[in-house]
Amino acid sequence: MKRYLFIASLVCLVACSSDRTEVEKPGECSLEISIGQHATKASEAYSELTEIEKAANDVKIVVFDLEGNEEVRIEEFGTATEGNIRVKPGKKNVYAVVNGPDIPSGISEAELKKLECALLEYNDPSSGFVQFGSNLGLSVDSGEHLACEIGVKRLVCRVHLASVSNLMPPALGELDIKSAYLLNVKGCEYLGGGYPEATSWVNQNGTLDSEQDLVYQQYSGPLNLYTYANAGSSLSTMLCLVAEVCGETSYYPMDLGELEANKAYTVDVNIYNLGSDDPATPLEHGAAKVSVKLAEWDGGDAVSTEI
Repeated sequence: MKRYLFIASLVCLVACSSDRTEVEKPGECSLEISIGQHATKASEAYSELTEIEKAANDVKIVVFDLEGNEEVRIEEFGTATEGNIRVKPGKKNVYAVVNGPDIPSGISEAELKKLECALLEYNDPSSGFVQFGSNLGLSVDSGEHLACEIGVKRLVCRVHLASVSNLMPPALGELDIKSAYLLNVKGCEYLGGGYPEATSWVNQNGTLDSEQDLVYQQYSGPLNLYTYANAGSSLSTMLCLVAEVCGETSYYPMDLGELEANKAYTVDVNIYNLGSDDPATPLEHGAAKVSVKLAEWDGGDAVSTEI
């Protein structure tokens, strides 16, 4: 009888042990990751941050030591913007890649920042935009569970065409805007920014290979277009309006100036005269005036300029 009671007790002990959660090892550390989703104030005229612009469809976390060597990563975050990752004690640099490219195994910190993101491959106005951010110099003590917030920013900037006003002489008749697009758009960017002189272009000189929603839309009112920053590029990124005036097609290409990543540009255009015969030909002086209001995509006051 005692033998049966001993066996029964042993079975019960094993069964109870299998229901226990994993016991944390002494000295084990972790980071409680949260991906920052920022509100925006694009300008007084247009302040909405769309759900697509802040969408996180594919989140990857990579942790490096201070020598730039990969310590650990999690590529299964999916659409989650919060989670836990176990790390060793010491100082860390932690990176988040959202909607971005695959990350090769054993990548260094410097190599991660230099991963290339083709504009049309990793940015889609119907699903989401590539985003990148970091929390640097975190110091994790043995046994500590440390909160780690990572603020991510989009690599693209947004150009919001808010209004087009017809101020042409009455003799020229109606102005019918057919479409709006960006030309001379840099086709690739590094995750960490700073891509050199563009070697690939989207819609160079206004010759569209296909109608891409990212840079081209039919005009029926206010619309959003998206582009990488163009600092250091030999060609200026331009906004072009395609209109019908007096039964003829007229182009209005307008230089937007130096565009920066994760900025929101609200554009108002006044049309005063006939445009050009093709999008690569500059406008005659006084044909149009574009007013550009600029703000941080993650908050801040608008700054207005006229071109």
